[in-house]
Formats: sequence, C-alpha cells, structure tokens
Amino acid sequence: MKLEKYVLSKFDPNRLGDVALFREFLKENDTPECHLLFAEFLYATGEKLHVKEYAEHVIIAYNGGERDAIPYLANMYFFGEGIEKDIGLALVLFEKCGDVGIPDGYFSVGNEYLMGVNVPYDHRKAFHYLKKASDGGSAKGMNGLGLMYLCGFYVDKDVRKAKKLFAKARIRGSSSGYSNMMLIDECGPEFDYKGMMLEHGLIEGYIEGKDALDE
Repeated sequence: MKLEKYVLSKFDPNRLGDVALFREFLKENDTPECHLLFAEFLYATGEKLHVKEYAEHVIIAYNGGERDAIPYLANMYFFGEGIEKDIGLALVLFEKCGDVGIPDGYFSVGNEYLMGVNVPYDHRKAFHYLKKASDGGSAKGMNGLGLMYLCGFYVDKDVRKAKKLFAKARIRGSSSGYSNMMLIDECGPEFDYKGMMLEHGLIEGYIEGKDALDE
C-alpha cells in the first residue's frame, strides 16, 4: 500500500515523460507489486502503443505471485488485450479470482454461463457461480442471481427473493440493483421477465424447455 501511494504521488499517466521515468524506477524496484502498478499506469495512459507492454508486466506480476494481477490477466485473455484471446483460460482465471477472495471473478464465470454468448449457456453452472459471488459479497453476483430468480432461469421464479438481492446490491452501490428494483415496481410480480429478456436478445443461445434444470 505504501508503494502504491508513493507511485501515485510521483508519476502521472497524463504527464509526458513519466512512462520513461517509471521504467527507470521499476529497474530499482523489481517486485511483482511494482510490475502490476506499472501495468496499471500504462493502461491509464490510454495509449494503444503500450498495450503489449502492459500485458507483459501483468504476466510478470502474476508469475511472481501477485494476487491482484489475476483479474487483470483474466480480462486480458477474455478481451484479447495484448495477448491472444482465450475465453476458456479467462474463465479459469476468473474462477481463480473467486478462490483467492475476489468474488467478482465468480460473477464473471456465472455471467458467461447465464448469457451464453462466448460459451454454451448452462444455467446450473450459472446459478452455482453467481450464488458463490453473491455469498462472497459481490454486488454483481447479487444482481446476476437476482436476475435468475426474477426470470425463473434454473430456479423457480421468485420475484420477492429477486428484489431482496437487488436491494442488497443497491446498498453496495450498484446502479443496476436500483434499476432492477424500479423495473419490478413498474412491471409488477406477474410480468413475464424471462420473455422480455429473450425478446430483447439479452440471453443468447437459450432454448425454451432445454434449461440445464431439465438435463
């Protein structure tokens, strides 16, 4: 934490020449934490020419055992930032995030199985990971789990339980939690939320009657 405060006070990503100065500083402070701070600094510059170098330093930090590098590496593989895109490896790393105490990682895995965009949908797995994320304190996980109860994906539809989860997410600062609560207030408990999701293409690859619950 002391190193982070020092770096933030000494280097400005918007100041010309600070990238070179930080590189020199890194030579004298060759630690996994410092490599990750440099990667964050490069990302903050917004310069595409630094993307590959950003990826290299995230990998160095990860290989050095820096826990906070895991979500960065997961996102790199997920989006193909400075490295070849690999959704499967990204999901492994997101799950590892959850395992080391970063519950949003479980959300990322669960959301993929819920939405079925990059991987075949599997609502049993989605529920498993979103519940782990929610139980771990992730507002995103609470929203995702609430959505499953709201629409009746894998579980029986339970609008009351969904609203409680959205409220918990809102308390944690989630604007989505608030929006979802307002949606329930506007549409009511009998509204076909699943139909709305499918109609607007918010759930890809979903086949009615072929939920993981039925397998």
